[in-house]
Amino acid sequence: MDRLLATLELREQRIATTSQISTTPPVILFMAEPAVLITVDGEIRLKQEEGSNLMRVINTPYILLLDTL
Repeated sequence: MDRLLATLELREQRIATTSQISTTPPVILFMAEPAVLITVDGEIRLKQEEGSNLMRVINTPYILLLDTL
């Protein structure tokens, strides 16, 4: 009986966990010319580059700059 109750509790936990998973497919972009997908961790965070009018995106491994002029 204990094993049965433990299994039922585990089942309820799994159902609660899987109900939070989004199954919505991502938007697929198609380009007829070469392109690079740049990933950003969350919302874009900018930092001012010293001595210039440029701001850099700091939450990506790529160099992305925004010219503020």
